[in-house]
Amino acid sequence: MNITVIFLVSCLVILAGGGSAGALLKNKAKNENQPVEQSAETADNKKEASKKEKKEKEQKQRDIAVSNGKIALDISAKDGSTGIFVLDENGKKRGLLSYSDGYASSYFVLRAGRNQHFLRGSRSGRAQSSIQETEYGAQVFYDIENTAQVAIDYTFVEDEATVYVTAFITNTGKTKQVYALKAIYDTFLGESSKANAFDFLGQAINSRHKISTVKNGDWIISANRSLSIAFVALDSMSLNAVEALTIGTPDDFSSRKWIPEITEGKLFSSVHSFNDSALALNWKKSVLAPNETSVQSFVISAGIKGEKPSFIEAAEKLRAEQQALNNSNAQTEQEEIDEDDIVEVIVEDSEGDVQTSKNEPADTVNDDADNKEIEISDWQLDPVYIQSLLDRISELQADGSVDQSEIRQLSEELDAIFLKLRQKKQ
Repeated sequence: MNITVIFLVSCLVILAGGGSAGALLKNKAKNENQPVEQSAETADNKKEASKKEKKEKEQKQRDIAVSNGKIALDISAKDGSTGIFVLDENGKKRGLLSYSDGYASSYFVLRAGRNQHFLRGSRSGRAQSSIQETEYGAQVFYDIENTAQVAIDYTFVEDEATVYVTAFITNTGKTKQVYALKAIYDTFLGESSKANAFDFLGQAINSRHKISTVKNGDWIISANRSLSIAFVALDSMSLNAVEALTIGTPDDFSSRKWIPEITEGKLFSSVHSFNDSALALNWKKSVLAPNETSVQSFVISAGIKGEKPSFIEAAEKLRAEQQALNNSNAQTEQEEIDEDDIVEVIVEDSEGDVQTSKNEPADTVNDDADNKEIEISDWQLDPVYIQSLLDRISELQADGSVDQSEIRQLSEELDAIFLKLRQKKQ
């Protein structure tokens, strides 16, 4: 919720007097009935100082600090830069990201066509930012005139050091356009650890590294002995999935190269810094018509006292479900292939009568995958996300040549979402 504060600024008028006491009294009586004259330069200076003071006070008041008692966000009204903190056992905020220029070294980048827009501070270009507090967290908006609006929604998980991060990209232009999103986080916890700078699914990573396959529930952790932060990929029905996860330095990610180029195995050092780590998440591109919206989601979770972030257990469940789904799909595909291989065999019995049979496989598999209940997370209940699914289904239905399985998957997800919404209302 935006809080607007109006400050009334009073101008002080300094009167310069001179001459005899009689002259001063005369001037005083005159000034009681006439306005005070002042030079144009003095008036302009005071006016400028008043504006500056008002702007600084309003800016300070508009910054947002929100928390669910486990994890906290400090969001700058100036550019949307967001600091992420975990609250320790004493309720003290402990920073999880590198503090550089007010956390502006952790930011999003939007690609619209061939143009890139840095959604942060002085490098945001034409992107105008605004922020607001919500019932369950906060939102940051970036408006790029005649191009796009990017809304970053932070929704806390109740009683857990976890926040869902959902980015909504809406085409505000007049033509169909290709969009993609990248998130860059300037990490530092692992830099002070003697063990690992990063942990990707249990694999230690201590140098520049690129991961080109990131699945639903895959996680990466930056940690030291007392604090940890995890980034967990969410992939709903293979839509808007992560295209690449790159581990490097902030300098590696400052170039215009969309998917960062790194020298794998090289340590986290550059000409500007020593042992300075960061990571970048690139999502797959989306083609959006005017007013259409795409959605990218992931999770940020934290831990204290050397424990793994609280969402890792749920992430492992997501990974297991995804693997089971992949196995089921592979089995279904194999059954379809086997069905195509069935041919009729013509034989004669002992009495010369012609009979037909089929070389069907001896065993049949009872596949219950279609009857399996779809797990729905809170971030999927967002009305904007639901609308994006509906728009995607309409788009696919308009194209008669597409694979109907994607439409079926989307429809099943929508049914599960609506079921959960009905259950919440009961």
